[in-house]
Amino acid sequence: MSDGDSIFGHLELLTVSTNPDDSPQKFVTDTRGIPGTSLLGSQARIVVKEEVSAFKGFEQQMISTQCTTSAGIINGYFALSVDHVRTKEIPHDASAQDLKLELESISSIREVKVVRSKLRDSINSFQWKIIFIEKLGNLPIMNVHDYLTCSDGSATPLVFVTETVQGVLRDQFDGEIELNVSDYPGHVVHIMYNLMRGMPYHIRVSAWNGAGDSYGRAQYSTPAIVTPMDKPDPPSSVEMSSIDNTTIQINWNAALNKGGSHKITKYKAEVAEILPGNTEVHFIDDDNGLFYESFDVDYTLEVQAIVLESSANDMGGFFVINFMGESTSKIFTDAEANDVKEALEGISTIDSVDVSIDPHTQDFITTYGQRWIITFTAQQVNLPTMLIDSGSGQPSTIATGGTIFGSSSIVRVETISNGGLPSSFITPPVLEEGKLYTSRISSFNGNSWSDPALSHNSISPSKNAPSPPQDVRVNILSDTELGVSWKAPLFDGGASISGYKIHWDDDDMFDHSSATVGPSEHYFLIDDLNPNESYFVRVLAFSSRGFSEPALAKPLLCPMELLESI
Repeated sequence: MSDGDSIFGHLELLTVSTNPDDSPQKFVTDTRGIPGTSLLGSQARIVVKEEVSAFKGFEQQMISTQCTTSAGIINGYFALSVDHVRTKEIPHDASAQDLKLELESISSIREVKVVRSKLRDSINSFQWKIIFIEKLGNLPIMNVHDYLTCSDGSATPLVFVTETVQGVLRDQFDGEIELNVSDYPGHVVHIMYNLMRGMPYHIRVSAWNGAGDSYGRAQYSTPAIVTPMDKPDPPSSVEMSSIDNTTIQINWNAALNKGGSHKITKYKAEVAEILPGNTEVHFIDDDNGLFYESFDVDYTLEVQAIVLESSANDMGGFFVINFMGESTSKIFTDAEANDVKEALEGISTIDSVDVSIDPHTQDFITTYGQRWIITFTAQQVNLPTMLIDSGSGQPSTIATGGTIFGSSSIVRVETISNGGLPSSFITPPVLEEGKLYTSRISSFNGNSWSDPALSHNSISPSKNAPSPPQDVRVNILSDTELGVSWKAPLFDGGASISGYKIHWDDDDMFDHSSATVGPSEHYFLIDDLNPNESYFVRVLAFSSRGFSEPALAKPLLCPMELLESI
């Protein structure tokens, strides 16, 4: 896992395959006895098994709201109290983040993780799993104050708390020391040496006042777990390339040694100008015209889109989203953004999302539909792609038929941008053509910065060929015609786009046919095709600086098998 603490509770086992042609639905937890695998050796096999349960040993409690009947609609609010301190009013449909903030407002609780899920077969009933991260040991059940109402007249408690996992605090310690209070006239400060780097430690302190032969009740440390760390290794293989005459891209590889931390939390990218005649670069600001600028490279959010497409304005029905083993409630094809948000946040594998609707348009190709843009606002990792289940087959990134109807109707999921910590950075357009720049990258593990890694090369930003066209799609218009559509490149390379080159062929050599259109045209009709042939299509952008890399067209409104093979 790229960031295990963003996934809560029990996780399904990973699945594997030794056949590179397998679809994910054919992956298994044990490859023993599967013919046609690519493993070498006598009786070779791969087995996946669980070693440690997620958050084992941490106290976990569940808050549930529910009417007597599934048709009942809950309204109102509730409150919780811990250690005689009470939260503010909590709405009946509070998000996981809102409930987390309310609980953490009680000082004795400190940090918690909250996961919300929607109860199946209920209209608006929810469960919140509370994982106590810093208040350790077996904790008393939170007190609940019920101010909820239900449309079916339910008189029984509508909200209740149960303990699902009992917290465990070990009584055995790796070490202990006795301190004499007289040696510390002020605050007691003690430094522990010879600890193991990367090993999480929990600390507790108890006092003795001379009465009796035992110490008093222990006070536990805040934070509950501390890990000794030192600075991480610097990144490696830092390289620069020119995007255009004011922008450069910096790429690097992350260091394996993170200084005892389980992850790097951010990078720092620094760019400096090399003055003529200088052989040494100083990354400091001065008054001699040296350009130096620093940029923080932080986690980016995962953004995915659920796309509906149809050749006529008759799409209908519903589908279900499957994400990391859990399935949402029904999502109808005409659902509003809030409906999709509620469905996605109703499963425990999704914390919180922002949902917006982007009208789905495709130049020249007549299609209908819309796009729901899903931004995962809490899980700062590269997440798996959501899968669609329409009942017509195994959940996949594209679905037709089943509970979805309409003319050539398709629902698909595409990743717009991966979440996680990037290993590349594009500077703002603040550089100058003709000047020479170098860069360096440092990594931060939450405690210390690494030494900086200097780029292998220096570069002067210059105009370049444009980046490839975006969202290149091809659609079957007739047995002899294909429609091709695309969007402008993300970067023009510093020179105006002169036009686009379209290639098509019955193989991927693209040495058969081509055409050119102007810079304002983002579509092309390919006709006089052989109805008995299959075709590959690609599009390139070009300017006075040359051609972009080609972008292969993906089929629009096509059978599932064809899209999965591309």
